Amino acid sequence: MLTAAFLLGLLVLTAVFGGSGVGGGPGGSGSLGKSEDPENEEKDFPVLWAAPGTIARTLPWELDPDRRPDTDVTHLVLTDHRLLVLGGLRDPRDPREEVLWETDLSTVAAVEPRPFSAGKRDFRITFTDGSWCRLTSVEGQPLVSRLTAA
Repeated sequence: MLTAAFLLGLLVLTAVFGGSGVGGGPGGSGSLGKSEDPENEEKDFPVLWAAPGTIARTLPWELDPDRRPDTDVTHLVLTDHRLLVLGGLRDPRDPREEVLWETDLSTVAAVEPRPFSAGKRDFRITFTDGSWCRLTSVEGQPLVSRLTAA
């Protein structure tokens, strides 16, 4: 469990998968931009592309909106040295969260906004081993801008 003092030192970026947050499809409202990868954006919409043993393959199952209970929430946290996924309950009376996944920032090759995205909420994180995940943020463009600037 993270302490309040520790959390004050972090730049917490709210990101929840699926229709309610960071996720597996073009989220939010607004028109979709131009598809750059029809095979992976129109015909199929994978959340990640990762061979066994790659970094993206280790991402937590809680990021999958079809597997995660509606009562749960995930947050993406960016520090000076790490990228983390925290998980907790969508209950303000129980704000506890736990680290579900983490990686050194040195394993992140790129963070790119995806134009085929309603409300400019989608972004892709590509890792140094070539694996990647595509996420949708509740915050939309402001979050994507902060991530791509990191």
